[in-house]
Amino acid sequence: MLKYDNGEGLTFKRTISIDERYLFTVKDDVTNIGSTPVTGLVINDATPANTVSWNAASATASAGTVTVPADGTSGAVTANIGTLGPGASVTVRFSVRINFP
Repeated sequence: MLKYDNGEGLTFKRTISIDERYLFTVKDDVTNIGSTPVTGLVINDATPANTVSWNAASATASAGTVTVPADGTSGAVTANIGTLGPGASVTVRFSVRINFP
């Protein structure tokens, strides 16, 4: 698990898990620990190096929308969250597999 605090009221936590078929699930949690809402929140990410998107239809965001590359391709992962109130959290999930040559 990776954690990061941006020093301005947002904390980020990334967890990567692997299933029995060797597919990886990337889970990003963002929490507003500040006292005011964060507006216009967009989480920009990408498929990790040497991986491709897999099961793109299962990508989720607990608030807002998430866009991922088509199955078998790599690239940007974007979650448009909007407003995240004080004490609120959002979770973004997407799956990838190793890109075998």
